[in-house]
Amino acid sequence: MAEDKVFLGSLRLKNQIAKEFLSEFFGTFLLVLVCDCSIAVQVLGKSGHVDLVAVGIATGMALMLCFYSGAKLSGGHVNPAVTLSLAAIGKFPLWKCGHYFAAQYLGGFFATAIAYSNHYSAITMFDGGVRSAFFQNTSTAGIFVSHPTTYLPWSGVVIDQILCVGILMWGILCIVDHTNLNTPKPLIPISLFVLLAGLIMAFGLNCGPALNPARDVPARIFAYLIGYGSEVFNPQGGLYWLVGGLIAPHLGGIIGSYIYLLAYGLHVEPELPTYSKCTRVAEVN
Repeated sequence: MAEDKVFLGSLRLKNQIAKEFLSEFFGTFLLVLVCDCSIAVQVLGKSGHVDLVAVGIATGMALMLCFYSGAKLSGGHVNPAVTLSLAAIGKFPLWKCGHYFAAQYLGGFFATAIAYSNHYSAITMFDGGVRSAFFQNTSTAGIFVSHPTTYLPWSGVVIDQILCVGILMWGILCIVDHTNLNTPKPLIPISLFVLLAGLIMAFGLNCGPALNPARDVPARIFAYLIGYGSEVFNPQGGLYWLVGGLIAPHLGGIIGSYIYLLAYGLHVEPELPTYSKCTRVAEVN
């Protein structure tokens, strides 16, 4: 038993960047994996539609677990839009964005690979071995990546992504702001669960649950490599992946963060420390 403790202790990381990288990698991996698998159940189960309530609950549960696991090590961002937004408002060191982004995007890539492998047989039975990305009865790339509906114009994509990720960051800052309601730390992950689940249910129609660039861009690259081809990059003239999957979510997160600060965060007065009964008695005497 003592030898086991010595061996495990030798595996403990001492480099802070390595700790943060590992935390963000596995956290994003878990979040994307659960999200993809919950969508796969809906699509491959031939239910006729994606149940956003089920996807929201499953993905919210994953975020809750990610935050419980990684809050102390890396802050549990598990989303490049969250990392960049926090850096934009001075709540996170800008120099750390590089290894956070690398961990998050790599985590999303490997999560897509595992989700695809786990459902390979079901996907093959569903589409007969002929991979189609979007807009066909047997299309399955939507399990892993977001895409706009056929009727959605460019303006709709941009507005949709800015709104949903903006509210996500607004909600995150509201929950973690200790100068506001000061949410007890053990309740923060549960609050994030409710926040993410609600946003997926509210904004899942136009582009799917596209709240996290780490679930989108790496998954397109993986889907391209394993047989879906360039079709995964085709929606809206080949630019949706860049604007809807990458630029708009980051922009929305930054806008939502500044709205929270300008409307609430900068105006809340921190509560004065509460004196203990003994201190109060001493003051009276």
